[in-house]
Amino acid sequence: MSERSVALEAARLAARAILEVRAHGFEVEYKGHDDPVTAADRAGNAVIVERLRAAFPDDSIVAEEDPIPASRGRRCWFVDPLDGTKEFVAGIPEYCVMIGLAIDGRATVGAMVIPVSGISISASLEEGAFVGDRPVSFSRRESLRFVTSRSRRSPRLDSIFAALGKPHEEVRCGSVGVKIAKILFDEADAYIHPGGGPKLWDLCAPEAIVRAAGGVFTDEHGNEIDYARDEIAHDAGMVVSHREIHAQLIDAIARSGLPSGQAV
Repeated sequence: MSERSVALEAARLAARAILEVRAHGFEVEYKGHDDPVTAADRAGNAVIVERLRAAFPDDSIVAEEDPIPASRGRRCWFVDPLDGTKEFVAGIPEYCVMIGLAIDGRATVGAMVIPVSGISISASLEEGAFVGDRPVSFSRRESLRFVTSRSRRSPRLDSIFAALGKPHEEVRCGSVGVKIAKILFDEADAYIHPGGGPKLWDLCAPEAIVRAAGGVFTDEHGNEIDYARDEIAHDAGMVVSHREIHAQLIDAIARSGLPSGQAV
């Protein structure tokens, strides 16, 4: 099986485990302030890690619910078993499983599954991007609809949108992965997340999918994201869009005149 196929299979198995926990009830714990975790996070994490280790025993795995490995090689999987735990707890169906592979520090393979709908998205830079078995690519649109956080919308966005100086709309939802799906499905055109908050496991699968689909995924300065660096936390934000508007968005961020801050 290809890396993409294995990642997609693991994401689907994790999605089933998550729905099983949901059906039987669960307790909510907190790893830190405003950072919930449930049995669904842990069950999905365990399923994914087991499948990846069986298929790729020599690869490193950085998974949200496991200790961070002391060292990583050229090939490293980044696993977010339940992206959107807040929405999961609240009963809002905007959460997904995300598995990404970085090779030599660059996002290369990605798989995401939205458990409630069963929608699966997978990609590799060699094969392209797929929704299920259907090839998918970014569309160029004249509108400017931004997907933004349902519960953690950054106040910096107001200044960025003002600097952009164009009419726009906002589509609110949870989960980075669900936001990317909305862009792929032409329900939104771009995603700006300024400042800190995400970890590398929030970025790797979405970036691989966006790039394979012909879109652009950078930090808020327009730079590529380095998955080989030691820090797991990512403080430079993210900008996702089709190629024609990406430079405009980066310029608007630079002209917004505000220091980087926590996206909330």
